[in-house]
Amino acid sequence: MGRVKKPQQTKQQRSKELSMEILSSWSLKNKSWEWREDAACLGMTGDIFFGKLGYNQKHIDAAKAVCKSCTVKRACLEYANDNVMTHGVWGGKTPAERLVLLGLKRWPVS
Repeated sequence: MGRVKKPQQTKQQRSKELSMEILSSWSLKNKSWEWREDAACLGMTGDIFFGKLGYNQKHIDAAKAVCKSCTVKRACLEYANDNVMTHGVWGGKTPAERLVLLGLKRWPVS
């Protein structure tokens, strides 16, 4: 008898599965992740959003360009603010911009 082949996952499915594994391991205030299904960045690498290529204005502008037309950027921004995400572009905002929105001078230490 032959072995049954497991159907190959799409890049989008693998990304969602990995995201859910990470989320479940974190202690987050806001675990709502459903908005991610409709995010303009779904399936993209996090390089431009989290500075893996060097966090400079070019990458920030590229990340914001993706966010600009995203239909769920408000939910993304709320997620980042609720969970005190201190790095990366979330909802089209940098960490410094999110601090201003929250009326903070610096990120709280956990």
